[in-house]
Amino acid sequence: MKFDVITTADQAYYPFIEIFINSTLESNGSDIGSIYVVDGGLGKFRNKITAKPKVQVIECPSEGDEITQNAQYNGVHSDGWMATTSLKTRGLLQHLNQADEGTPTLSIDSDVCVLGSLSGVVDLAYPIQFTTKHPNGQHVRPDGIHLTEIASFACFNDHAFSRRFVEEWIKTMRLLGELGTMRPHETPAMNLLIQRSRAHYGFLDEDIVCADRKCLNGTRAIHFKSATSSDHDPVENFEHRIMNWTNQSSKNIDVLKYINETDYEAWKAEYRSVPKYRHYKILEPVGT
Repeated sequence: MKFDVITTADQAYYPFIEIFINSTLESNGSDIGSIYVVDGGLGKFRNKITAKPKVQVIECPSEGDEITQNAQYNGVHSDGWMATTSLKTRGLLQHLNQADEGTPTLSIDSDVCVLGSLSGVVDLAYPIQFTTKHPNGQHVRPDGIHLTEIASFACFNDHAFSRRFVEEWIKTMRLLGELGTMRPHETPAMNLLIQRSRAHYGFLDEDIVCADRKCLNGTRAIHFKSATSSDHDPVENFEHRIMNWTNQSSKNIDVLKYINETDYEAWKAEYRSVPKYRHYKILEPVGT
């Protein structure tokens, strides 16, 4: 089955997007129509992304009432991080308004490494398929929002239906922001819509499509899931999350083969030149 993929990234996530695109093309190249990357501020690294086969970088106009997409990354749930998640839903809606109605769209976070074929998880019997969190990860936030699904992987199969859902998703995220609700807003807003709807959704297993705890025999993708801390610079954020997965998993998955070492060192040097990050220790190369 042919499908499109859409994700969002900025310069702070450049190594993640390299892993994501290269692993997706390696394992699903013949099934993919296009990989769309919503540009959240890729900067000088944009050209490296657009040079890849089947990849299209798309612009999403900013809106005056939201955090600017140029807000600097300052850790998970920072203004820069929140701006990118806002672009994710608006970029998805923009794509659904223009995409081929007969081609499913898989929305996948850029901090994912794809290990196997994804065509088998798409079920056209459902207008949208969401990913259900592992039972150990399901919880009720202090504000009362019950989180059972995660927004890191979803299949939008019926584009007309999906457009209506994503429009409401964007409105709900904005409302949570206006109410001063605790961050983040993306996954909580999605859960609120799912829980109040009577639509016949499909649900995928987190351990299969974006595992963040362990890699099963049937796992198709792993997720370098963010922590709640906001004090990591982009280099530490990337290296800690890669090493955290490596330390947790019993399977030896060589994710670093998807990164060009020269480009990676150039990316690290970008953040060493920014005064706010100079005091951070540069970690040893991942895998040493």
